[in-house]
Order: sequence, then C-alpha cells, then structure tokens
Amino acid sequence: MGLGNDLTEHDAVGIELARLARSRRPDLWVRLAWSDLTRLLAEPVVPKRLWIVDALLDPTRPAGRIHPLPAAALHRFGGRLGDSAHGLDPLTAWGLVRLADPRFAQVKARFWGVSAGRLAEVAPWAVERWISRLPPGYG
Repeated sequence: MGLGNDLTEHDAVGIELARLARSRRPDLWVRLAWSDLTRLLAEPVVPKRLWIVDALLDPTRPAGRIHPLPAAALHRFGGRLGDSAHGLDPLTAWGLVRLADPRFAQVKARFWGVSAGRLAEVAPWAVERWISRLPPGYG
C-alpha cells in the first residue's frame, strides 16, 4: 500500500480526523488504534490488513472494539473520492485525511492522481459525508 512507516501515536492525521469529526458531531468521538497501525506499517512487507478501532464509536458499544479491514479498501472508491452507496469505511476516511498530508505526494498520485490542495478540500467533505451515512444507533 505504500503509506510509509512513520505513523506514531502523535500523528497529525488522527488529530485532524478527530477534529473534523468532533466539529460536525460533538456527540461522537474518534480513536485510532495507533499501536496496531504503527506495528503493521513498520513491517518491511506491505501490510495486507490494517487494524483500526471504529473511527466513530457509539457510546453504547464496547470501547476499543477492533476490526480488521483490508488495505484494498483505499482503492474501493477510486477517483470518486468516497462517492459510494456504502459510504466511507473508517480506513478510507483515515486514508483520505492521511493522503491530504503533502508528505505523501507519491502515494496520492498512485491512488487518485489529485493535488494535495484538492485532497485537503475533499477530506472534510468526505468525513462529513461518512458521518451522515452512519446507520441508526451511532450517536
């Protein structure tokens, strides 16, 4: 997948995703499984799966519930940037914000071929669209 191996618990992407989500839905909160992501991204072989905690957790569900998601999820929406009947899954929302980081220009070009500025514009919209499509019971 080629996202790099410099992800840490202080990564600005998680902060940005949390900020975007909280600004639109203060009743929801965001938490990423930093230790799992860091471990997998640090492996020499491109990870086949990334593990993340549900990016938007319903208060009635167990905190920290972890789901395996295929790395191929980042490819699912192609150039449409999240325009899908299924909405955005947590990995794709994380990927959109991650790819807005100018340090990942090569990865951006490989996945969507759009500018960093365009991704920075799309990421907030993508997160908002994702939130709007959450099923009943999420906040």
